[in-house]
Amino acid sequence: SRPTAQSVVMVARVCLAVCALFALASCVAGKANKFNIIHTTDVHGWVFGHPHNATLNADFGDFQSFLQHMAQNAQTAGEEFFVFDSGDIIEGTGLSDASQIHGQYIFPIFQNINYNGLTIGNHDIGHPQVIDLMEDGFIPFFNPANGTYPKYLTMNSFLLPSDSYIGQPYAVIDTPFGNRVLVLGFIYNFTHEANNTNVMPVSQALLQPAFQKAMAVPNVDVIVVIAHIAPQFPPELPQIYKAIRTAHADTPLALLVGHSHVTDFVQNDPNAFTLESGKYFEVIGNIQFSLGNDGSMQGLKTQWVDTSVDNLMTLSATTKTNFLTPQGAATKAAIWKAYAQLGLNITYGCAPQTFIPDTYFRASNSLYWLFIQEIFPHIILQGQPSDGIGFFLANPSTLRYSLFAGPVTRNDIYTISPFNDTFWHFPQLTGTNLSKLLKAIEYITDLDDRHQERALCGATYEEAPAWYYSETDIEDNQKYDLVLSTYDAATILPAVQKLLGSNVTPKIYDTDVNGTGAIQMYVEKFWPCSSN
Repeated sequence: SRPTAQSVVMVARVCLAVCALFALASCVAGKANKFNIIHTTDVHGWVFGHPHNATLNADFGDFQSFLQHMAQNAQTAGEEFFVFDSGDIIEGTGLSDASQIHGQYIFPIFQNINYNGLTIGNHDIGHPQVIDLMEDGFIPFFNPANGTYPKYLTMNSFLLPSDSYIGQPYAVIDTPFGNRVLVLGFIYNFTHEANNTNVMPVSQALLQPAFQKAMAVPNVDVIVVIAHIAPQFPPELPQIYKAIRTAHADTPLALLVGHSHVTDFVQNDPNAFTLESGKYFEVIGNIQFSLGNDGSMQGLKTQWVDTSVDNLMTLSATTKTNFLTPQGAATKAAIWKAYAQLGLNITYGCAPQTFIPDTYFRASNSLYWLFIQEIFPHIILQGQPSDGIGFFLANPSTLRYSLFAGPVTRNDIYTISPFNDTFWHFPQLTGTNLSKLLKAIEYITDLDDRHQERALCGATYEEAPAWYYSETDIEDNQKYDLVLSTYDAATILPAVQKLLGSNVTPKIYDTDVNGTGAIQMYVEKFWPCSSN
């Protein structure tokens, strides 16, 4: 028999009630078509906000609260919501690096964030003990054996000697709203990985069974690539894009990248984009798009949101009274407990002015000038017996953050120099050979890791210097001791050996301080705080 009008109304009411109960705005279609994505990258330990910038006052407790509200808002609206990170969790603050193993206080904080996918960065994969720490707890947390899908994704990085993936190569997320999302994780062709790991060149990884299997996953609605790859430096990202497009010609594709510490956006094609979201938790990437009836990407909107509590409240439609969640409050307390345990508020002295790394070398507020022309001769070089003149060389990402006027704390020192670099030297170089070497390394264009991470403020990548070094007249017949960090010694070694012979190797520089300690000692010695 035909249904009565009364029964039709009752069925409609039941359907509306079910839609409201399960937050399925697309109840009739049975599938959500709007996607919301939050993106972080290159956090480098900055989970506690920015003490010298009152605007950027959100910490990871606030971030956790924000994400919980955003997830609930999306669920209520019947929309998809995802959170992704593109690597370099550690090395950049005292909370990350004043500990015995870099990251041992940071990884538990990250575990409080409900990421749907993360990948590894060059700083994360650079130390064997960090890899061991991650494998002991951090990665199993995100990739539990009984989990619905793995979240820590490393398509081209492996553990040695087992040759097993550090994480998992990819993940398939079947959402409650009926969408299938394929997520893959990559790192660029990094060559300074820890000795218990191996980074496979991206071009080779794209030929491996894991990638082919990922491309064969059926009924994929959206593909997300989380990659610690600078989009400004080919060839890795174009290779990934081309390989995916060969298998999925027009599937909506989000390439969420990092490494170069900038905000960047590229529309690769009508259904694909690349987004990089800065550094140091200064901004988060906020992305929205919809899927059309034909499955295409429509209405793409992207923005970078400064990490102030006010901005996070506005975006999540909350107020001061309901913003901070109990879980966020617990994370906030854990952050500041660790901060206190590491003594990061200890004051070593008071800086007379602010010095910044992102300016020209001879500028009066240049941090590199301070380090090379003042700290090197007065602290690192002071008292070292040598027949040669000390000459210092540093790559342009040695110093990671500004040194601000006023009290200088233990955390401030680590934000500038988190690496605890040991110093090495190439002794007794003639001035002629030193000049030739400086000319040779000036044109090295494939310097990886730190060299790709910073351009001068307002300058293009091509304008940024490859190196900073001592400002002195080089005399051809004079002997020089070229002093530099462990990393830089390894980086320029091929150029040195090409110039001087394959038997030339750097030697440990006999000094009692490392890169971090040298800055601390200088502050203590030359910048005492006034008692007034």
